[in-house]
Amino acid sequence: MLRARQKKKVASRIKELEKDENKLEEQIDTINLEIGAQKAEVYAKQGDAAALVDSNIQAKKEQIAKSLAKKFGNFKDELNQTEKDDIESHAIQLEIEKQKELTAIEYKIDEELNTSEKTKDLVQQQEDIKKRLAEGTMDPAEKTALMEQLAKLDRDLQRQREEDGKNQDRDLEAKKARRKALMAIKRMKIEAKQIDAKNAKEIEINQRKFDDQIDAMTEHQKKQLAAQVRGQLAENGGREQALIMIDQAHNDLLDQKQKILKSKQFFDLSKNLNALQDQMNREFLIRKKEIDFKYEGEKDELINQGVSEQELAEKMKGAKAKKAIDDENNQKQMEEDSKVKESELRQKVEQHFCEEKKKLQGTGAQLKRQDLLEAMDRCKDDPTVQSVGNAMIQRIDNTLEEEMLALEKDKDAAVEKAKLQMIAENDKELAEIQANLDARMAQEEAKMKDQLESRKNQILGLKR
Repeated sequence: MLRARQKKKVASRIKELEKDENKLEEQIDTINLEIGAQKAEVYAKQGDAAALVDSNIQAKKEQIAKSLAKKFGNFKDELNQTEKDDIESHAIQLEIEKQKELTAIEYKIDEELNTSEKTKDLVQQQEDIKKRLAEGTMDPAEKTALMEQLAKLDRDLQRQREEDGKNQDRDLEAKKARRKALMAIKRMKIEAKQIDAKNAKEIEINQRKFDDQIDAMTEHQKKQLAAQVRGQLAENGGREQALIMIDQAHNDLLDQKQKILKSKQFFDLSKNLNALQDQMNREFLIRKKEIDFKYEGEKDELINQGVSEQELAEKMKGAKAKKAIDDENNQKQMEEDSKVKESELRQKVEQHFCEEKKKLQGTGAQLKRQDLLEAMDRCKDDPTVQSVGNAMIQRIDNTLEEEMLALEKDKDAAVEKAKLQMIAENDKELAEIQANLDARMAQEEAKMKDQLESRKNQILGLKR
């Protein structure tokens, strides 16, 4: 009997202890919830800087991030068949336009071939004087002198065109060769002009692929995050932790989008630089062919003038020297264009990249804000959720402008770096050009002195 009462008493005590344990656990849970709420309040104001993310929330957001990285780890720049067909169709359209343009200028080429270099030079002088007269900022005496020069040029031009007409039927084979050479130059000019259009088409398709991938990343993360948020909001307490998960998940999404953007920007920069180099190479070759074409034309004109062999040799020597200088200037222009145009391209690209980064940043903040408001709307009766949510939204609004300004500052620094690099190279090249110019001038002076001395001896010999 005594043993039975003791057993009953022990059982009763055990029940009391279990109740106390349950109460203690409830108190611990309550304290943990209060601590979690306080941490959430601090996080809401400070963000990642607070380093107060719950381990359970950290694990869930990492699960979302891994799923995102697995599906969208890299920028997908491979062209599908539709995109390849689009590029091919665009290339065919450009080829059609090129042929139309070549057909349209054929008659102009014949006219150009029948116009001597001397006539072209006289026409250019006419245009220069007309421009000066149009400015109207000169005294009457200067204006009268220019009018007299213009009248003389009109007479000279008329005589030269008559001479051109007489020479039209001379050496038809040479004219055919020159026509072929001139058509080749025109074709090259059209193709050089179309490089930008071809490159722009590829950049456009790449931009579309990037936009589609960004949209797909947003949709993927939205589904993954929604499932985790629903589970967290269904808990009896700690629902404010869902807001932290939203904030963290959207930060991860923005980081992954920026990684894709960098890959896409590298593609764009490479394409633009390759197109620029191709265009500059073609422009160099076009100028080279134009120099050769002009030299051959001047040579033909000298031959047709019927001068003595000695005079022809001297004039040909002068024409060759002029061609050599033109070739040298062409090479220098190529080198100058490489620095200036590449610098200008990099500046333009950096500005565009900044706008793309700002767009991602702004859209990311908007999406995060929207998800926070939706979660808050589902927990209108939870003061902690409302307080944490409002603090987070306030932080997003306050920091977004600062983030945009930081991106703008980075852009300005990158643009300035591109400018300074060009200036530094130009200063160095300027010194080199000046040194080469001085050396060439000294050579020309020595050559001229030798020629004068030779001519003087020749005249003295004839007198004797």
